[in-house]
Amino acid sequence: MKGGGRRVPLAWLPLVLLPFSARAQAPDIRPRLDLAVSLDYRQSDRSNTARLYSPLGRPSTVGLTLILETGYNVVVSERLQRLPRDGNADIFDEAYIEDPGIFRVGKQYLPFGTGRLLHESVTAARIDSNLIAENLPVTLAFCSGGQERQQGGLLRVGRSIGASLFVGEHFGIAGTSLGVVRSPEDASGRGGGWGQAYGLDASRRLGKLALSADFVALNGGPERALSVLDLEATYFSDAYRTIGFGLTSSSGDDPFLIRLFGRIHASRNVDLEPLVRLRKRGLYDAAITLRLRV
Repeated sequence: MKGGGRRVPLAWLPLVLLPFSARAQAPDIRPRLDLAVSLDYRQSDRSNTARLYSPLGRPSTVGLTLILETGYNVVVSERLQRLPRDGNADIFDEAYIEDPGIFRVGKQYLPFGTGRLLHESVTAARIDSNLIAENLPVTLAFCSGGQERQQGGLLRVGRSIGASLFVGEHFGIAGTSLGVVRSPEDASGRGGGWGQAYGLDASRRLGKLALSADFVALNGGPERALSVLDLEATYFSDAYRTIGFGLTSSSGDDPFLIRLFGRIHASRNVDLEPLVRLRKRGLYDAAITLRLRV
């Protein structure tokens, strides 16, 4: 593992976190499993591959949530498969303590936009508040992922309509980011990314139809400037079936990508999630993901 860090088994984490609950009753411990087994075909290399992460870069994880009597939550989760070139410094997907709605400290996903374009897990300190006059939620976070990894400050304002700003270094290097325009294996990894990110997003629910839009402009740093606009519509026909359509426009190598996706409830806690993406030259990729959530 890069960075010289020592691998810490997940099972030992409750002992490390025990001092947080020393003066209170035993915490409510809730195990979590989010398993994504994807079989996909990629037109670029005409290959079929099974992976423990989705084509859009969502990893399979196993973890624990500890709910303390003091009101704090402790969340620890580990990825079941590392994403190639991800730039992640350790085995953890998340490992933080929080007072919900007030603060969060530790390894966490930074709150940029809807999370569909930029989804970066990094060690950070986060504060959540409200602008009293406007009643707008405001999030301020400072992150430090280590040498050649994400470092800087992030500001997000809004909820259903929001604006996000990041200033620092190496943002967007994770395989969990920009999955709508690149494969997780094509992430830039350590030393890559951008120094500034500016984003706007909006989401709306109209009965069974959910609409969302996410835009980001990335510049500065070692990579060429990139802007991405992603539009998505999802129709929830019932509790067992979902169908969706997405359109992505970017300044990258594939300026337009169309995706068709869905969800079919197979059994308790198990879903099948098909995905097909098309570009101007034809098929981009196709995948079927088995998703187990416990």
